[in-house]
This record gives sequence, structure tokens and C-alpha cells, in this order.
Amino acid sequence: MDLNTAIQSYNFGGGFIDYVAKHGKKYTLALATAFAKEKSGGRKVTYTNVVAKDGWRYAHGNMYYVSVISQYLVTGGTKFDDKTVQAIMDEALKYQGTRYVFGGSTPSTGFDCSGLTSWCYGKAGIKLPRTAQAQYDVTAKLNIKDAKPGDLVFFHSTYDTADYVTHVGIYVGGMKMYNAGDPLATPT
Repeated sequence: MDLNTAIQSYNFGGGFIDYVAKHGKKYTLALATAFAKEKSGGRKVTYTNVVAKDGWRYAHGNMYYVSVISQYLVTGGTKFDDKTVQAIMDEALKYQGTRYVFGGSTPSTGFDCSGLTSWCYGKAGIKLPRTAQAQYDVTAKLNIKDAKPGDLVFFHSTYDTADYVTHVGIYVGGMKMYNAGDPLATPT
């Protein structure tokens, strides 16, 4: 199964996976549209998102879900060139010593970990979701040994929870990362 089939299935439900398997085994917008048309009985609803070219979608799920999510998707397969990594780090280093503020996401409010990463990557033209868990959810996973400068490093259980990601930092190389709260630390 390809990534786009999995993404669309999150919106449509598992039945879409079987539909794709029977119709070419790879996601296409045409398949998503046909599935939505079939499940909605052809009923259309207004949809004004920019991904909808004609201002409508079928009433079952959202046939444009892959396009909507792809606007925010950053994968570990993305290779940052040196210029992009430098832009991320130049922005991050401006805030070294800025106080840690839970929920902070701008220089004027201070930063928490994911506020800092979303701000710095955003300044380099890379849109990340706002929270550490959401950033983790939209990125491909790799072993820390394979990390390159500019990759994100995630942690769970940094406070009283064991079931979701609670901290994120920017890998800088040499088993070190830059993060809100303690600007240079060794990842574990």
C-alpha cells in the first residue's frame, strides 16, 4: 500500500484500501473521487478549499484529503540542502537563551519545543504542525544513527505520560540537538 492510500483511508475508512487494491493498487485522485461518488450516491456538497477546483466535493468523506494533508506533510525522505539547514539553524540560534514557555510559539511569547521547531522551519519555508506529537505523526521515522543535520529528534515520556511524543529538537550532528529549554543537549 502506498502512503497516499493510507492517508486517504484515514478519511474514508478501511474500505478504501480494498477499493484501491481492486482498482490498480495505487492511490489516484480519480480513484478517491470514484469511491466518494459511489459512497455518496453522487451527492455533491459545497467545498471551498483551494484544492477543490470547482468548489465542491462528493458528500462521502473528502476526496481531496490527500491534497489537503500533503500541504502539511514533511517526510524523513526529504533531503535538506546545506542552505536550508543553515536557514533553520540561523533562525534557531537567534533565540538561544530565550525563556522556555509551555505553549509559546513566537519570539515575543517565548518558545516551547515544538513552537521553536515550527517557527524555525517555517522561516526556512517548511510548514510543520504545531505540537511535537503532530510533527512526529507527519514525518518519516529513521534511526538516530541515520540522522542528518536538520532532521527532527523526538522523545516521549519527558513528563508524566508514556503514550505520546512530548519533546522535539533539531538534530545538529555529532549526537547533539538544539531545542527549547536547553539549547544544546545529547539525544538519548
